[in-house]
Amino acid sequence: MIALPLFALALGALLQDRAAQPAGRWYARVRGARVAVAASLDRGFVSEVYDACSPSVALVLPRGVRNTTAQGSGFVVAIGGDNYILTSAHVAAGGTTVGVALPADGFAARHGAHVVGRAPGGEDLAILSLDDAEVAGGLTPLEFGDPGALRPGSFVIALGHPSGILGAVTLGVLSGRVELPAFDSAAGSATRNDGDGKGDDVAASAMVPFLVTDAAFAGGMSGGPLCGEDGRVYGVNTLVDGRLRGLGNLAISGDRARRAAETIVAREKAGARSICREVRLVLYNDRFNTRARVLGALCEAGLGEEEANAVMMGAHTSGRGIVRIFRAGAVADVVGDDGRGEPGTTALTDEVVEAAERLRAVLAAADLLVELERVY
Repeated sequence: MIALPLFALALGALLQDRAAQPAGRWYARVRGARVAVAASLDRGFVSEVYDACSPSVALVLPRGVRNTTAQGSGFVVAIGGDNYILTSAHVAAGGTTVGVALPADGFAARHGAHVVGRAPGGEDLAILSLDDAEVAGGLTPLEFGDPGALRPGSFVIALGHPSGILGAVTLGVLSGRVELPAFDSAAGSATRNDGDGKGDDVAASAMVPFLVTDAAFAGGMSGGPLCGEDGRVYGVNTLVDGRLRGLGNLAISGDRARRAAETIVAREKAGARSICREVRLVLYNDRFNTRARVLGALCEAGLGEEEANAVMMGAHTSGRGIVRIFRAGAVADVVGDDGRGEPGTTALTDEVVEAAERLRAVLAAADLLVELERVY
């Protein structure tokens, strides 16, 4: 008895509204509402984007001190005719070794990889290269889209591998845009996400553009792609700002990520064609080792106590301290982070490089976060 009068009132209001408008305008209004409702219910494009993009989304497996393991995400990009894995720098932090698992074999195999470089402009980005060129050549790269073409409310789709879930996908919209201070790509640390530490070579004033979305991110999705309805990459999943709750998911803008990736590869290729002047053994700051333990490991490796303290001070204050600098014809006992001394001008011999690698291996075996850097 109550429903009929309510229905009659609604029908009367609709007819009255129709009578007050031209027929064409009234029909367009109703038809537009129907299309909008249908569009809001149709999510088939999410599965289509997932099917097209997920085969290119890698599982990145860094291994750090004391064999601590974590996981992150990355995706295949083509730069200069070669395939690489683009990921977050905090996933491939300084001193870690990196492996990559791929969807093609159900993530069953762990493929060796190495860090080509981390973004010099302070973006939380790193480029990985698979050690097996044949496997790398068989991967399918994703294409970047123009983030400027996205309007607030545009659908975006996040892909990645959060802990315990391989091949996760979430749907949201572009909520806004924001710029944040640069991440320390050299030290591989992220104070705004799941790492810590500070670096010494990124200007504090550098700003990085981010896309803000309500598409959910979770630990392990860092480095994965944020795609549009067309299957192109518009951002790189980077961090979660808990203060914004559901709106706190931030991805580095795709155009900035593409330029950073191209710069990393260009610098690496330019260096490969140049004479390597020196190799630096760098100690990174970490959250696991005590001061006494690091001091003991450095001294056991041949450093004096004063030298070891200088290295640790560099790592503590700037995120990285130089243990040794290896140059052509000699090994320079340079410690700290000032890099004093004139570099050699001749190519390094195999013996010098092997000496650097032996010392790195000794310190790595002692669970120190160490990494070799080539200077050209």
